[in-house]
Amino acid sequence: MTDAYIIDAARTPRGIGKAGKGALSEFHPSRLLAKVFEGIAERNSLNTEDIDDVVVGCSSQVGKQGSCVGRMAALDAGWSENASAVTLDRFCGSGITSVNLAAANIMSGMDELCVAGGVEMMSYTATLVPENNNRTVDGGNLHLRNLHPQPHQGICADMIATLEGFSREDVDALAVESQRRAKHAIDNGYFDKSLIPVFNDDGTLALDREEFPRPGTTMASLAELRTVFDQFMNAPIDDTGETFDQLVKRAYPDLTINHVHHAGNSSGVVDGAAALILSSKAYADKAGWKPRARIRAIATVGGDPTLMLNEPVPAARKALARAGMTTNDIDLFEVNEAFSVVAAKFIRDLELDPEKVNVNGGAMALGHPIAATGSILIGTVLDELERRDLTTGLVTMCTGGGMAPAIIIDLAGNEVTEMLLLKRDDGRMKTYLYRSNLLLAELGTENPANREAEKSPQQIAYDEIVARYPSLYTYPPCYGIRPSSSNLVGELMARDKIDVTAVETLAAQCGENFCLALVGNKIATLCPASR
Repeated sequence: MTDAYIIDAARTPRGIGKAGKGALSEFHPSRLLAKVFEGIAERNSLNTEDIDDVVVGCSSQVGKQGSCVGRMAALDAGWSENASAVTLDRFCGSGITSVNLAAANIMSGMDELCVAGGVEMMSYTATLVPENNNRTVDGGNLHLRNLHPQPHQGICADMIATLEGFSREDVDALAVESQRRAKHAIDNGYFDKSLIPVFNDDGTLALDREEFPRPGTTMASLAELRTVFDQFMNAPIDDTGETFDQLVKRAYPDLTINHVHHAGNSSGVVDGAAALILSSKAYADKAGWKPRARIRAIATVGGDPTLMLNEPVPAARKALARAGMTTNDIDLFEVNEAFSVVAAKFIRDLELDPEKVNVNGGAMALGHPIAATGSILIGTVLDELERRDLTTGLVTMCTGGGMAPAIIIDLAGNEVTEMLLLKRDDGRMKTYLYRSNLLLAELGTENPANREAEKSPQQIAYDEIVARYPSLYTYPPCYGIRPSSSNLVGELMARDKIDVTAVETLAAQCGENFCLALVGNKIATLCPASR
């Protein structure tokens, strides 16, 4: 299978999603997305003639956001007419799904170069009047409603908080922390790498900063806010006259909801667009690009459409299983803060360190431009992994209808480039050297030209370990071994050199197989080695 790489990620700032108030609200959706397309193409010298497909997420595909907004934006950006496009809808998860589908096309070998992303103009969609005044995701399909009652997402959030035991204080505390982290990130320029300022067509600046955050948010100020979704309960769903309270009672007749969500601990209503360039390694080499990240795993799950928001946890678990990883292998997580309880439950159920989740704030502080958010979050975690010199990130989010997509990325250059496998056999320790998962049967057969002219201290230390074992034995290649940052062997290093005695001691303690790997510029171990 071909690896898919992220070449770059770019996005607009998020503008307040209210007509006449937000700085981006006067833009046509396809024009706003075209601004991102223009920016990311220019800074990467993108040859749009080579694009196999443009995959764009957009949730409310009506009116200005209809007619395949992805194709219209590509044409509006002046891209080649040969660059085809498709627009998809997985509700809030559309921006992750667009990247996942583009990556899958590259992994399959069918495509070499794709652009993925998303756009949502909530200032526009808020003005639309639904048919039959329907306020649910079932579109007025009464047969479906009988099978799967689906309340408003905010009501679902309060139902989950009630069922799972999250208090108003719990969800408010997470919202305050999201605002604090977002302010710190903005003040220190952590978003600058991906952010593309948006200019009006007359050349004047429309927006070059996040417009939604409320950095002065405190527990005291949130305590003054009235909960919102209890006010929905007696409102009619549509022209049938059935209320949300009656809809909830279809599935949960005995549930008394403790309403805890309000404007301060729910995602912000904003406008925004985002795009990523993805390619095969072969195309990146041809274009002279240095990939920023590799797509490690992708996954999507479905679950209970009535509670609707619970699927990020199983989506993360599915992606981790596909990658052969655990949560300990992930350096940073991004889970969309559609509502505070979603992030709170994600952290609790996966037993995560909160300091690794949404480290630069989330949608409660920055806003959630529906179909663009997933693509924005992938760029956010990529930027932060690079800034912190970390390796692996996982992004996921809940969606309408009870689904969740997920993606795991590794920074490019952290693939296993060399691997030393020590295998116990008949009481002896046999040693096998691999490069890029290909066995080198004899050290002497190695072509010195294959090595870089300048070696890092880690590479030199690695060579010293290899030199300790004069005989190398043929052994089947160990495909799929991907040491990660969770098992970096810092304790086996001394002054940038491997402590040979410590390595041999560890190998003896394992009692089975022991694997030492050079991962990018880091050294990692697996004990016992796995295949």
